[in-house]
Amino acid sequence: AFVEPLRAFVAAKPTWGTCAGLIFLADSVSSQMKTGQTMIGGVAVNAERNAFGRQVESYETQLDLYDIQEEPALRYTNEVPMVFIRAPCITKVLSDKCKVLATLPKSGHKRDGEVVAVRQGHLLATSFHPELTPDISWHQYFLDIVRHYQK
Repeated sequence: AFVEPLRAFVAAKPTWGTCAGLIFLADSVSSQMKTGQTMIGGVAVNAERNAFGRQVESYETQLDLYDIQEEPALRYTNEVPMVFIRAPCITKVLSDKCKVLATLPKSGHKRDGEVVAVRQGHLLATSFHPELTPDISWHQYFLDIVRHYQK
């Protein structure tokens, strides 16, 4: 009973999914839970659950950002590492409406180059936990998306 109103909200309002929230917003998920998982969808990506391994394999790293030429602009400067805790990754972008914002840098990690942040219109999805760093640029970016879609 709660899922349909939530889907309607996500279809109409700016929404940001971080980590498990990315899985929740993904249109497709590989390595599903054995018991299944209700998905909201809306972001045209395939996400892989726990792509970085177990809790002990969690880590921090800088991101490679894409130069997105649309408003609102992301002001993250790549000076603060982002935190990945049993994080999903985006294995495939399923539509050109879904814009890649950031990937993992080439650093020798098994997931080098994987997509970790996307935006599709009023929806934002990130693999990492920006709330665990002192950097607020991702939060400012989401607030800019909210302001943009209030017009």
